[in-house]
Amino acid sequence: MEQALLTRLESAVVRLETLAASGSAPLVSSRDLPDASALDPAISAFEDLVADSLGRVSASAGKIGGQVLDATKILEEAFAALRELLVKAKRSQKPDLAGLAEFLKPLNNVMVKANSLTEGKRSDYFNHLKTVADSLTALAWIGYSGKKCGMSMPIAHVEESWQMAEFYSNKILVEYRNKNPDHIEWVKALKELYVPGLRDYVKRFYPTGLAWGSVNSASSYSTSITKAPTASIPASPPPPKAPLCSTESVSSRPKEGMSAVFEEISSGKSVTAGLRKVTNDMKTKNRVDRSGAVAATEKRGHTSSFSNNSKASPKFELQMGRKWSVENQIGNKNLIIDDCDSKQSVYIFGCKDSVLQVKGKVNNITLDKCTKVGIVFMDVVAACEIVNCNGVEVQCQGSAPTVSIDNTSGCQLYLSNDSLGTSITTAKSSEINILIPGAGPDSDWVEHSLPQQYLHNFKNAKEAQKSILGSRIRHCSLPMAKRLIPSLNRILVEKIVPPSKTSAGILLPEKTTKLNSGKVVAVGPGFHCSNGNLIPISVKEGDTVLLPEYGGTEVKLGDKEYYQKLMEEVRFLSRRLPDDAWPPPLVDRVLKLLWNDAPRALLFFRSLLLLPSFHPAASSFDHAVDLAARIHDHCSVRFFLGLRGRIALPPSPRTFAILFERHTSAGKPDRAVRAFLSMHHQGCPQDLHAFNTLLDTLCKSRRVRKAASLLKVFRDRFRPDAVTYNIIADGWCRIKCTSQALEVLREMVELGIEPTKNTYNILLKGYFRADQVKEAMQFFKQMKKRGRKDSPSDSECRPDVVSYTTMVHGLGLAGQLDNARKLFDEMVGEGCLPSVATYNALIQVICKKGCVKDAILLFDEMLRKGYTPNSITYNLVIRGLCHAGKMDEAMEFFSRMKLDGCEPNVQTYTILIRYWLEEGEFEKGLELFGRMGEQESCLPNLDTYNVIISAMFVRRRPEDMLISGKMVMEMVERGHLPRKFMFNRILNGLLLTGNQEFAKELLRLQEKYRCLHREIRL
Repeated sequence: MEQALLTRLESAVVRLETLAASGSAPLVSSRDLPDASALDPAISAFEDLVADSLGRVSASAGKIGGQVLDATKILEEAFAALRELLVKAKRSQKPDLAGLAEFLKPLNNVMVKANSLTEGKRSDYFNHLKTVADSLTALAWIGYSGKKCGMSMPIAHVEESWQMAEFYSNKILVEYRNKNPDHIEWVKALKELYVPGLRDYVKRFYPTGLAWGSVNSASSYSTSITKAPTASIPASPPPPKAPLCSTESVSSRPKEGMSAVFEEISSGKSVTAGLRKVTNDMKTKNRVDRSGAVAATEKRGHTSSFSNNSKASPKFELQMGRKWSVENQIGNKNLIIDDCDSKQSVYIFGCKDSVLQVKGKVNNITLDKCTKVGIVFMDVVAACEIVNCNGVEVQCQGSAPTVSIDNTSGCQLYLSNDSLGTSITTAKSSEINILIPGAGPDSDWVEHSLPQQYLHNFKNAKEAQKSILGSRIRHCSLPMAKRLIPSLNRILVEKIVPPSKTSAGILLPEKTTKLNSGKVVAVGPGFHCSNGNLIPISVKEGDTVLLPEYGGTEVKLGDKEYYQKLMEEVRFLSRRLPDDAWPPPLVDRVLKLLWNDAPRALLFFRSLLLLPSFHPAASSFDHAVDLAARIHDHCSVRFFLGLRGRIALPPSPRTFAILFERHTSAGKPDRAVRAFLSMHHQGCPQDLHAFNTLLDTLCKSRRVRKAASLLKVFRDRFRPDAVTYNIIADGWCRIKCTSQALEVLREMVELGIEPTKNTYNILLKGYFRADQVKEAMQFFKQMKKRGRKDSPSDSECRPDVVSYTTMVHGLGLAGQLDNARKLFDEMVGEGCLPSVATYNALIQVICKKGCVKDAILLFDEMLRKGYTPNSITYNLVIRGLCHAGKMDEAMEFFSRMKLDGCEPNVQTYTILIRYWLEEGEFEKGLELFGRMGEQESCLPNLDTYNVIISAMFVRRRPEDMLISGKMVMEMVERGHLPRKFMFNRILNGLLLTGNQEFAKELLRLQEKYRCLHREIRL
């Protein structure tokens, strides 16, 4: 046995020596290696997902063919690219940012290919192409690298991406609902591919991002397969049949691994021959420099805080169109900014021995860490700030409301005649001189030095203050409160304390001593509007004002308490102006025109409240409350409601109707119910009309079950009428429960309440909402049959113009256009003339069918018969022309609309802007948007901004991302809050296109408006 073992070992040694002599390694075939991707459960699960879900999408696309099939093939390419990236990631280390972009390049190329299908002229399958292109962004979850990468978590990213694509997939479902079931099947299969397919896959295997391979795994694939040796190798003998027992001791075997290394080190000096030896003079005890004496070192001078970084590169540029940045300029005397406006700011940092000229009005100017720098500017809207500077000269040739000097040594400030009223604030500064023009035109500048040192003495418990160095300021012995000057549009008020007892000594009750009024002791300079003009405060010291119950800042000086309030929070009492300065109808009209710019409308109304002669009407307060509640400005809502109570103008039923609607639209119906229960406490009658208003608000928000339960509770307190039951029936029809609506009708009859025409029309419309066309036709025939009878109860069942309009519109939407036309022609024979709404319904269904020419003929017939089309009529025709791709004819119809005396509304502009952007004509769409801003009667709403921002993401250019960011800033300033998904999408787009500075501006905007509760991931 031992002899056989020795023979086999000798053969193996010969074979190894032959391999070593040839310099080759044994051949290992790739077929002998296990496939890592096949054994990985994540890759196997992904292949199952593609085979199952994506296979059904491809099968449905094969039935449709055409562009849908081409888009589906691109979808298959994208998922194939994603699989290759998953396999590649297992074998690679995590790259840096540039390496990650190169890693994702194959997937990005497929996405670009999909987006190219949606460009150019829109085809019949545009919604299919957009659905595929937008859904492919879900595959970008593989690029998530952490919380600071600017993306949502992988699971959330997949869901948000499908929500973006679902907008177009829903259009496909509506368009092909009764036409071709293959399109419906394709959409459903595509949705199941992403949600829950891809979402659950990512949640299972990659919830926190892609899993990258280790260092060893990256190299194992490159070293496992080598070339075959060229020399012949003798075959090794076969192993013995019986088990072998070696008698050789373990210690006699050659050592391997770390044992061999340590054995080599212990073998002798040959291993350590190259190491450096420590001589005697290198030992610590023999070193001269460690004798204990302290060597003299060169003293370093104190570095000034104003020192400039000369190594930094100079900068002179306009950033993001809003901020001029002048940095690290040394010895440059010819710096000029001539192209500027009042919305831009100027920031000068780290400059030395330079001069800057600003030719124009800017928002603010800041000098930071500059030495021997001169600046000349015209006008400043906000302030000029000088911080951490040394030896600077500043000249104002126009006006500047405020100049702030902080931690500065040496500053010459030249003021013009227009800026003599400038407020100058200094802190921790020295050598500050103010130079103003002399009396004559040829006079020299008059210099005034600002004091930097004061002497304080206390005599008889009163403070006397004197300046020591060059003070030209004379301090008077004023009361302590008058030495506090409020800033901007704030005032300091001393609250009037009413007497607690009469002159005869009789104590007054606590309720009679409560008075929310005060005396003004100090006022601020005012505030600046957008054009830079100073708006002074309309009160003066000594006036009496009304104070709100809450708000403001309490200031305690000595034994007295003062309150600092915003001017908008008080009401002036002492003076009167003509009562007809602002009549209520004019105020209501202005508030309606500014409906889409709620902050400006509220500022206008608050400014009117400051006028002593203005007497607000109840309708003006209702408009203001509605505007404030729409933008979630709850503080203003409470302020207006409280002010109405203080001026003896209690809330009206219209006010509570607004509160009901806003509470329910915000998802808080319980607050609407509580507001209804508190009506009698506010001096408003709690009657059946108010109860019906509450029920109507709940039903319109699809909370009919809550409304029905309230009806059961308050049935004995408020006796329901036909209007009450009509509201409940309409609520059931809105959620497509026609059977419950019929139960309401039966209950009305049992209680002896006669159904009205409105009741039957509600049920008729409910059938069409529930897609019950046959039932609607039968119900309409019964109405006609019972309406021919002579009884008074049956006359209410006779169809009217609303009934026919509902039938025409419902049949047209159901695809029965011929029956709708036939019913429209029968109206006149039944003694019922069509209205403008009837024509609008027929025009809408004809345009949806794609027969725009027939819609225009019907529009001309409408004019011939003496009907006056409204804005809805024009919008329907314009939408039909745009949908058919006839944009030039749509613009001609738009011009015709103006000539006919019908002013375009925000929906008209939004339709045209949307279709111009979808056609790729971005310039024309943005031009129309600019024309909206020119006329105050048609301001853009939330839909307009969403259409433009969504279109900007089609081309995905850096300049388009900037336009989207500016749109968000504008819409927030006008009171329109973007959705969380839209806000995060714009932030990610700005970051991915290199616009980090503007992304920070959006984040600062989010911090400014606390009502923007958005989850930002950067």
